[in-house]
Amino acid sequence: MAHRSFGVLVALLVAPILAGCSVGASHSAADGGVTELPGTSWNLVEIGGSVPAGDAKETLVFGADGSVHGNAGCNTFNGTVTIDGSTIGFGPLATTRMACPEPAMSVESAYLAGLAGATTWRIDRSQLVLEGATELRFDPA
Repeated sequence: MAHRSFGVLVALLVAPILAGCSVGASHSAADGGVTELPGTSWNLVEIGGSVPAGDAKETLVFGADGSVHGNAGCNTFNGTVTIDGSTIGFGPLATTRMACPEPAMSVESAYLAGLAGATTWRIDRSQLVLEGATELRFDPA
């Protein structure tokens, strides 16, 4: 009986300590405390300082395995991403090849070019900012 009571006492003392710990966790995009991109999802809100024209919802999703996918406004895309500190590089992105009316095609071209030219990333007031040839800003999904 004494051994069981000791085990319960240890569990009661250790559980609150372990509850406050998380090993290797990054915050979700929605809570504004993002420290790592893998496992986060984003919605495009600006390309080069302008709101994307049209009704499309361009997205960007970072997989935990170095993959990336999303919607470019008309077509979907997938590929790889390399992140090293604040530097970022998107590998070749494969896209579907549907034709859509304007302005969706123009927005898609600018968005994919912005991803291809991205060289750094940062979080600015809970927004993901990709900088390079064209600045892209995203809100958490």
